[in-house]
Amino acid sequence: MKRMLSVLFLVLVAFSTAVTLPTVAQGTSQAELAANLGLPATVFIVTGLVSTVRYPTDTGFYDLETTVAAVGSGFFVNSEGYVVTNGHVVWCMTHSNYREDLVTKQQILAGAAIDYLLQFEPNADEARIQFMTKWFIDNAVIRDSIRLIYVILGSFQAGEIAAKGKLAKVIGNPSPMIERDLAILKVDMSNTPSLVVGDSDSLRVGEEVYVIGYPGVVSFSPILSGSTMLSPSLTRGIFSGRKETIFNTPTLQTDAMMTHGNSGGPALNAKGEVIGVANMGSISEAGQEVAGFNFLVPSKLVMNYLNENGVDNEGGTVDETYRRGLGYYFAGAYASAIADFEAAKRMFPFHWHADELIVDSQSALDRGEKGESSMTISVSPSKATSGQAVQVKGSVQHAGELLLPVEFDWSGASVTLTYAGPDGASSTKAVSASKDGNFTDTFTSDKAGAWTVTASWDGNKDHSGSKSEPTSFTVEGGLLGFTIPGLPASILGIPTAYVLVGVVAIVVVLVVVLARRRKRPTPTPRPSEAVTYAPAMPTPAGPSVSAEAFCVHCGAPMGAGAKFCRKCGKAQG
Repeated sequence: MKRMLSVLFLVLVAFSTAVTLPTVAQGTSQAELAANLGLPATVFIVTGLVSTVRYPTDTGFYDLETTVAAVGSGFFVNSEGYVVTNGHVVWCMTHSNYREDLVTKQQILAGAAIDYLLQFEPNADEARIQFMTKWFIDNAVIRDSIRLIYVILGSFQAGEIAAKGKLAKVIGNPSPMIERDLAILKVDMSNTPSLVVGDSDSLRVGEEVYVIGYPGVVSFSPILSGSTMLSPSLTRGIFSGRKETIFNTPTLQTDAMMTHGNSGGPALNAKGEVIGVANMGSISEAGQEVAGFNFLVPSKLVMNYLNENGVDNEGGTVDETYRRGLGYYFAGAYASAIADFEAAKRMFPFHWHADELIVDSQSALDRGEKGESSMTISVSPSKATSGQAVQVKGSVQHAGELLLPVEFDWSGASVTLTYAGPDGASSTKAVSASKDGNFTDTFTSDKAGAWTVTASWDGNKDHSGSKSEPTSFTVEGGLLGFTIPGLPASILGIPTAYVLVGVVAIVVVLVVVLARRRKRPTPTPRPSEAVTYAPAMPTPAGPSVSAEAFCVHCGAPMGAGAKFCRKCGKAQG
């Protein structure tokens, strides 16, 4: 047990910074992504124990009120104010109840010894301090102890813990350091930014790991300004391998830098997902902290612990809005980024990192910076005859890789198409892009030769303008290989050559029909059945001639008085 207590004490020193509470009236693209996703959800945690310690004197017993505290880090896991941190950050090292925790009791009694010396022996040397610390541990008792936990977001100054901190309560029973070293806190806040708990089993040795937290060497550095030292920091390393503690608990090794105060902070993968929780460093035999050999609670244990306590890991609307704004920010679309960051601030006024990004985005806009765009066009067909319409299709898009998926609305983007012909003449036409950035046009020409078309636009609030490469197409001579000067290229949308061919064909048909009608014999008029013809009048030159009758059916001439027609055989009358 003595060895266990010694190990636990060293771990506590390595991961959370013990303090005396005062009396209070961007890197690579993936690192930048991980930082901007993790920073808003990472919190600073102060856990204070206010205790009454009774120690014996020559005249009786004396009660001394003492306060000890530990600081660490944590992170929101959903939008309802639930925070994950280490069990030892809330003073649970050997037991889930801090009042029964062996290491915590020693820390309280050691703190009481320091308070006693400050009050009665302020000039005590190191030997006297060590003697009194051991004496209090052996002889004093803890009569009562109250735990106060403060959660603070973003950057703050040393005297603002009570002013800016949100009191938190512990959910369920913390898992002490000798188990999974996890605790869940709840603050009375909604729409809090949160992180996604990923899959630690999918980690491969060599993958990058990003740790975010409040390292004590920075937070309490005497050389740093008080206005900036209490703010979260990011360090980067790799996943070094899977290990197991002496308490039979799995742990993940990394060389990402961690120190006092990082306890409970998130370790992220390249996608910004939590794959572990910072909880241990390495101590040499001489008691010195060894850099580069640090350990994480696997996210698989975190997820199991959340499920056991009925806490969901899910983001909210503020996360969706902030991530979209972050996507615009990385794309250089600063105007849209500002709009989303401001929307996130309206939902969660404490979103300190959105404030910082709004300022940064506005500065970029003031410098005239925007996202880059690109344009592409195609022509079909690539060879057309004189007067034949060609179709031009194209699109305007964001140029470059998107670290986070976002959709741009190109509606109303005015695209200028410039057509250049073989004789040096050119013409322009303006078309509008659709929401997805696509645009179309049709073009006809009666001038044979090589043509080019180029698309350009002037940009919008988010993107700078751009110009496409020229795309070539050819207009060949009209029907029979020539064009007809002075005629339009098309009539009612039909190429003029085709109209002329149609007219010629119609004329030829009419000529043939008329020629055939001239060769056809003139038909004998058919008399009416009621008409009879009188005999011909005698001519003055000779004798009279008998008159003929005609068939009332077919009109063929018949002899006078004939009863039947010799041609059609039908009876008369």
